[in-house]
Amino acid sequence: MRPLVWSGSAAAIAALLAAVALLCSGAAVAAAAAPDVPVDDRGRPREKVTQNPAQVRAGIAYRELEEARFQAKLADQDFLNAGEAHAAAAKALEASKRELDAAQKARDSARERMRAAEKRYEAELDQAGQIRGR
Repeated sequence: MRPLVWSGSAAAIAALLAAVALLCSGAAVAAAAAPDVPVDDRGRPREKVTQNPAQVRAGIAYRELEEARFQAKLADQDFLNAGEAHAAAAKALEASKRELDAAQKARDSARERMRAAEKRYEAELDQAGQIRGR
């Protein structure tokens, strides 16, 4: 790949570099000279408004009121969410209790069948022993 070479004269190159330097320095001076003035959303300088202490306190109180309203709104939402979670947990508890009761009934029934089967088995063993003993 060949390097780019400008075939202009040295004087033309020097003049071009000087012009670029002059433009850059002019922009820097203009930026430094511009005062830092607050502007509104249309770019116009804002008027400086002096407020008395009562206005300042009223503004602070209003911001606190808005923050309290926001926090209350969050707390209301948390309360509603907790209520829904509680209702869901109560419903799940009821379902779990029904399952437990059904399992307990099934266990009691199975144990009763086991006891009845044990009695029949022992009776059959007794009867078989009596037959052998004759």
